[in-house]
Amino acid sequence: ESPGYAAWWTTKLCDFTQNNYDDLVNVAPVRERPSQDWYDWIKKRVSDNVGYDKITEGILLATSRDPEEDFEAFTKSMNAIYQEKPGQEFADRDHMPYYWARRNFRNPDDRVLGFAYTFLGIRIQCAQCHKHPFDQWTQNDFKEFRGFFTRVNFGVNPESRKEYTAMVEELGADKVRGNQLIRELNQQIKAGKEVPFMEVYVTKGRPERANNNKKKKQNKRGNNNQSPATAKLLGAEEVEINSMDDPRTALMEWLRREDNPYFAKAFVNRVWASYFNRGIIEPADDLNLANPPSNGPLLDYLSREFIKHNFDMKWLHREITNSDTYQRSWKTNKTNALDEVNFSHFIPHRLPAEVLYDAIHQATASDDA
Repeated sequence: ESPGYAAWWTTKLCDFTQNNYDDLVNVAPVRERPSQDWYDWIKKRVSDNVGYDKITEGILLATSRDPEEDFEAFTKSMNAIYQEKPGQEFADRDHMPYYWARRNFRNPDDRVLGFAYTFLGIRIQCAQCHKHPFDQWTQNDFKEFRGFFTRVNFGVNPESRKEYTAMVEELGADKVRGNQLIRELNQQIKAGKEVPFMEVYVTKGRPERANNNKKKKQNKRGNNNQSPATAKLLGAEEVEINSMDDPRTALMEWLRREDNPYFAKAFVNRVWASYFNRGIIEPADDLNLANPPSNGPLLDYLSREFIKHNFDMKWLHREITNSDTYQRSWKTNKTNALDEVNFSHFIPHRLPAEVLYDAIHQATASDDA
């Protein structure tokens, strides 16, 4: 229940989900806010012990507007948050859209790579060009999975472009573009003016046309941004996504399934690695057929029970830290002196930077440590 738990595991989840200040520059009128908002949004949920699946849902299915929120309400809410008006907190919003707004995450291919790494623990980049040399993934698997991400966009929402443009004109900023416009909006919002925000939004699927075969040929030639009628889950079934309001909902349903071989296992393995400095699968972010776990039954048990306990992160932490394995001494004997794989003894390792800072701060009782 300590604040330290929430702070530390929020930091870890921000690392897992790739919260990076540099990739979020100029995605909002106040450039330093998105990374902090990302952190605060996760911290509120870690503090409230929201299930890992629900945290993932708030990120994966994120759009900038909350359900039933129009452009005017969205704009007023975001301005109130960024002008730090009482009772307005970004962490209270339903979704955390900045995951999709990052500058290095605008291309569907980049989203495949980032999503697979973050939520599945899979390094699929080799399959972007050819058959993965150490795993089952083919280039076709990569292309078919990409369909879940092609309709996600970041920018000025076409449905509210007129309102956005009118606000820019009213602010006298209609003569500037790009980063210069963001800087102008930054000055205006800090002066107390109401400014428009760009959005993460999802476009509608395209109706089927008679020349569907022609479109399939275009897809094979690598038109990465074209929205396909179907997409395929990694190692699982094909999904008809054209009629879906948001194809990502099919992804979220798949992640929650008990037979999903990656989602729970990837997170459990990363948490284990955070405690032992080594995953049951090592590297901890590289689940593949050529990289088996050192203790498969252990990883299966923790993953299965994590799901049964509704993805309760505190349950997982307690299960690990109350174990004999975690409480073992660093001292070795003749049988395990050389063992660095089977967790037969604790292996000393460097403190993470954040923990080291807090330790020095506590030991010296000084902010100048």
